[in-house]
Parts: sequence; structure tokens; C-alpha cells
Amino acid sequence: MAVFDLIVKAPDHICKQSMELDNFYYSVDTASTSDVISWLDYNPYITTYILLDEQYRGYFNLMPIKESAALLFQRQELREEDLNHTHIVSPVDMHRARYFYMPGIAVKEFRSYRSRQAVAALMSGMMSYLLHMFDIGKIEAIYANPTTFQGNAIVQKLGFKPLHTIKKPLASGNDIYFIKPDADFVNLVKAMKKRFGRFVGKNPWPELGAVTLHPASAIRPLYIDLALKALRAEDPNWPLFEPKSPQAWQVAQYRNEVIGLVYRGDDKLWYGLHPIWRNRGLGKKLKQLLGV
Repeated sequence: MAVFDLIVKAPDHICKQSMELDNFYYSVDTASTSDVISWLDYNPYITTYILLDEQYRGYFNLMPIKESAALLFQRQELREEDLNHTHIVSPVDMHRARYFYMPGIAVKEFRSYRSRQAVAALMSGMMSYLLHMFDIGKIEAIYANPTTFQGNAIVQKLGFKPLHTIKKPLASGNDIYFIKPDADFVNLVKAMKKRFGRFVGKNPWPELGAVTLHPASAIRPLYIDLALKALRAEDPNWPLFEPKSPQAWQVAQYRNEVIGLVYRGDDKLWYGLHPIWRNRGLGKKLKQLLGV
């Protein structure tokens, strides 16, 4: 059984192979290579690549989009080839996304048994991406534009329906399909992640989607000061941060963003999230890390 590694922000030679694979499978009614490059320049986390023995085997692309872009899809005023960075949610805000667009999923030599395993790994990775990076219960809609037989089969398996029923369901072409996630979809996502997880080795999404603790000395003091100012506004008794002696301090991060602080004093443990990061389930994750 093959085990594939998932990566994001791939090196140039991997990105080049991915573009070549795009050009092989897709032509009309899809984004051009220059379009895809501009997407990745704006948000490199929208594409996940898979490697087998460090050799490129395929990718999936699932981008968080703004509500305004979703409304354009609903009104049939937006095509994939018209998507640009103004429609995409930035890396900083993507964890709050409620709408998504799936431009494609592709593997090399799709008729081989090994490539069917690669598809399974990609599907597990995509489900991991949704579960770890976003609040899946708050996702409003996911859109797709299947233009190949295999793409049609995948969106059908996931429960996508035609957004507009003028043409035959799941026909090829620039026809948008969508799904409004419900409890059954969430259960399907969890089941597919688990079922196909045996084909996945390295997976960046659990770590990128987690709350982590880091020494304060590794973080720019400005970020710490901003977080501490917000916390002290609510509780003036928070200890003052001394950059010259940060040993007692840790910084809580979520997807490489500072979300809160931890101070281990002689007689008390202080911890807190910046107000804008609360009510997202992150406080529970922080408490689990601290064992409180």
C-alpha cells in the first residue's frame, strides 16, 4: 500500500509540475495558469500537493471565498476563469470562512491503481483540511465546477447538486454545483478522513489548525504587547511583560497568529485569549494544552 505525504506552499518545481497537470486535464471553462499563480500568490494555503517518495503525484485545491463571491455564483455572474484575489479570503482571515470553491482535484496517470490510492489520500487530506482549519458546522456552502468525468464522480459522491437545473445534472461545462453542509455531510467528512487516512503519511493540517504554545523569546515583542494590552483592559492585574526576562511567558498561537498569552508565576497561572479570538473553540484547546 502506498502512503503519500501532503504538503502546502510547495517549492517551485512541484508547482510547475502541478501547472502542467492542470494543462493536461483542463482547458476551457477553467482558470488559466496565470490565474492559478495569482491565487497562490495571494493565499498559498488553498492548494495541497501529494508526494510519493518525494515525487509529485497530484493536488487538490479548495479555496475559502468571500460571501460576495458566493452571491455572484448564486446569480450566475461569476465563472471560475473570472476568479481573482478579490474573491478569495486571505490567509489571516481564512479560518473564519463560510463559503468555499473547489477548482480541482487531480492525480497523475489516473487510470493506474497507484493513482486511485493517491485520490484516496487527497480526499482524506481535503477532509482533514476542512475539519482542522475551519469551523465546519458554520460552513454555508461549497461550490465546484466539475469539467471531467472523474470530477463529476467525486462531487456526486460528496452530495453536490446543480446550482441551476437548466442542464442535465453533473454535465460537463461551466456549470456550478454546490452543497450546503449539514450533519450528514459533516459525518461523511469525518468518515472519509478516517477511511482513507491509511494512505496519508505527513499531513500539515492538524498542526496548522491547532493552538500551539511557543516561548515568548521567539515572538516579536510588538505582538505580545498588543495581546497583553487587550487582556489588561479587562483585568488590570495581568503581570507586566518584561522583554529582558521572558522565561515565565509563553505565547499561544493559532495558524501562526498570536491569539493569547500564558504567564506562569510563582503562585498563579495566568492565561487568556485576545477578545477577537474567543467563541471559536480555541479557548478549550488552550486549556487542554495547559492541563487546566
